[in-house]
Amino acid sequence: MNFGVLTLPNAPWRELVETWRKLDALAGIESIWVADHLANPYRREQQWFDGWTCLTMLAHATERVRIGTLVSPMTFHNPASLVKAAVSVDHLSSGRLELAVGSGGSGYDQALAQAESGDPQSRAARFEGFVARLVDLIAREDLRPRPVHGRIPLTIGGNSRAVRRIAARHADRWNTYVGWQLAPEEGRRLTAERNAELDELCDVSGRTVLRSALIGHSFVHETPFRSREAFEEFVAAYEAAGVEELILYWPPEFAMPDGAVEPRLFEQLFA
Repeated sequence: MNFGVLTLPNAPWRELVETWRKLDALAGIESIWVADHLANPYRREQQWFDGWTCLTMLAHATERVRIGTLVSPMTFHNPASLVKAAVSVDHLSSGRLELAVGSGGSGYDQALAQAESGDPQSRAARFEGFVARLVDLIAREDLRPRPVHGRIPLTIGGNSRAVRRIAARHADRWNTYVGWQLAPEEGRRLTAERNAELDELCDVSGRTVLRSALIGHSFVHETPFRSREAFEEFVAAYEAAGVEELILYWPPEFAMPDGAVEPRLFEQLFA
């Protein structure tokens, strides 16, 4: 199992940099991600920095981990400008960038960007066009500089069948946040079913897609940091459901119930 951490850009710059350096020093953490919204969709009174501006600082502050936004929505990103930013940060980080995109689920982002919402079918069609344009642009030899390693791994985020179809056609990674306010058993069951469906879609496309899950207590009521035993059971359950990468929120206490986190367990697990 691979492990990554999602950080929210809602703290002072000095604190964000200190957090990224601390996480980069944990050998068990393989990737650090930043949320990409125009504002915190749940706590609009919070300060909230731009995701791609954060990535430039994250690239400077870290030496080892893969980095990316989780995810950049089509709501307020143009494919051409997003590719240019991605290649620039890829060079800044010596080839450590992961490009992750989604169709955009935040209604507040849509309102701020004055972006059309539309029905699920039309939104899925727009998103497939958005992804296809990204793939075409990244592959263009006349756009310089080229990515450090010739290409940038692409992550598609979302829960719908339409998103999984797009991932099977274009992505290196599919990331799911599973759902909203789900019991652990339900979250694990849904994850296994969706991974089985993605297996079938990948059999048709001929692609290999890494399976990744972002776990937050608001999405699925998991409490993996109650104890080392709880963490091991949690990891084994998602591994059995077909997940190859778990992305966890930092700090581990984020939105967790009182008493659901054993002090310093996170650092001990990933040191």
